[in-house]
Amino acid sequence: MVPIAVHLPALADSNGLAKTRERFLTAESVRPSDVREPILASWWRSREWKVAADRVTLPYVRDPDLDTPLTRNAMPVLRNLREHLEGQPISLILTDAAGAICASTWRGSRSASSSPTPRASCSAG
Repeated sequence: MVPIAVHLPALADSNGLAKTRERFLTAESVRPSDVREPILASWWRSREWKVAADRVTLPYVRDPDLDTPLTRNAMPVLRNLREHLEGQPISLILTDAAGAICASTWRGSRSASSSPTPRASCSAG
């Protein structure tokens, strides 16, 4: 097996990353070598989709209809994934198009959900 060299940006601490993010948010130039490519791509997507950098606004639906085509079709898939990933510290989260959580499952050292649980925050549709 041949080792593959991976170039990581020379950011020694989170303070350097924070300063790079601040430059990006103020429309200053950011060199690709200043931040890892997946992070920079995420920042660009957030800018393109006009995601606010200083706050998160989450939709809330008091009594959503959880019996939607999305949840009906996705729940068996989530259950299957959970079974195949048994024992792994993992979260599976189903969201609707607006980003509202419809169902979630997780495995970890402190808490575990044995199966995907429909969530009351999912919007109908």
